[in-house]
Amino acid sequence: AKGFLDLPPNGTAQKTLSHRFDGAGTVAVVEGVMAADALGADDVRAVVLPVPKDLKALIVNGAPSPQRTRDEAFFTEAALSAAGSPVRAVTRDSEAAWREDFAAYDVVLALNVEAPPVEAAAKLLAFVEGGGGLFLSVGDRVEPEAWNAALGALLPRRLRVVKTAVEPAAPDATARAAKLSQVALSHPVLALFNGRAREGLMSARFYRYALLEGESSQAGVGEVLASLDDGAPVLAVARRGKGRVALFTSTVDRDWSDFSIRTSFLPLIQRLGAWLAGALDRPCARTAAAQ
Repeated sequence: AKGFLDLPPNGTAQKTLSHRFDGAGTVAVVEGVMAADALGADDVRAVVLPVPKDLKALIVNGAPSPQRTRDEAFFTEAALSAAGSPVRAVTRDSEAAWREDFAAYDVVLALNVEAPPVEAAAKLLAFVEGGGGLFLSVGDRVEPEAWNAALGALLPRRLRVVKTAVEPAAPDATARAAKLSQVALSHPVLALFNGRAREGLMSARFYRYALLEGESSQAGVGEVLASLDDGAPVLAVARRGKGRVALFTSTVDRDWSDFSIRTSFLPLIQRLGAWLAGALDRPCARTAAAQ
């Protein structure tokens, strides 16, 4: 792979080169070579690179549609199948998904699903407490009281009601929609949205979203990573046992927000999948001394 950079004296820059390795769980030595110049000591640099395993994810599609762009899982599937994604996903409707063996997966993504039956909720709780990752997004299939009853032990915060900032079809919907205000850029999931990449995140508009209970209303309350301009959390995370849970309070399709068509959606979904599986905790490279 080759890349080009124009650097001023004493300048710095970052260049990303992509490569898909044949094997996983191995260690590769990658060598970077610059064109020869007057200072030969830095012309070759070796990097010891552990090649991570592909993470396996189960997408639970709560609102399938024959029209792909209206399917609840369409944008999430596209993000996780894009180049560079560390997650390989399969999609099932709710009925089929709850029969799956969650132990075969690193992450479960439940998108706008009705409250799962008792047996499925218990399986999800055991899966997360045993070290699995769970992503939850809401929508018109989500009834707050039913979710709280079925998933209360997992939720970072319990749901209250769904709020409509503006009808999505209203002529002034973009201007009146809720906008992101506070974002925890120090968290591993959001760390890449510094600098110019932040605009792709902050430009998202939210028409409907679920409100969550306050911090004092439940034990084990999670951390809010992003909130809207009215203070409502839009992304909250929590640890449950050995695993992690992330709750997105709007939809991951275009029904309640335009976030899924923003440039930030793809990298955020990919990083959420990796973080929920614990992959962002692992060191990814060690740099050897220059030859």
